[in-house]
Amino acid sequence: MRKDRSLTNPRDFAALRNYGRSWSDRFIVMVVRPNFLDNNRIGLSVSKKIGKAVVRNRIRRRLREAMRQLNLRGGWDILLIARKESPKADFQTLKSSVSTLCGRARLVNISPPRIE
Repeated sequence: MRKDRSLTNPRDFAALRNYGRSWSDRFIVMVVRPNFLDNNRIGLSVSKKIGKAVVRNRIRRRLREAMRQLNLRGGWDILLIARKESPKADFQTLKSSVSTLCGRARLVNISPPRIE
């Protein structure tokens, strides 16, 4: 993920947590807030309570890849917070979870079918 596409500033994380809207399921909490930019910025939060560094990094990689594969509308700050159940989930389950949450937040870009 490119540096300009990721949330790194602690103030951005705090603003997102305080003023963003959240959706959750068994594996992930997703917090969303408009950023008035052309692209989305994504932040990942995986607590030490989840597991050791290897487990936390695996979850981060899986969440990052799941977000990369989605076709999302631009202009949003998105924070994904892993829950305790996320280490037990495989990639397809996490991808499905992220996709469902993005759909509930109406972030998925639904383009009309091409007419040829």
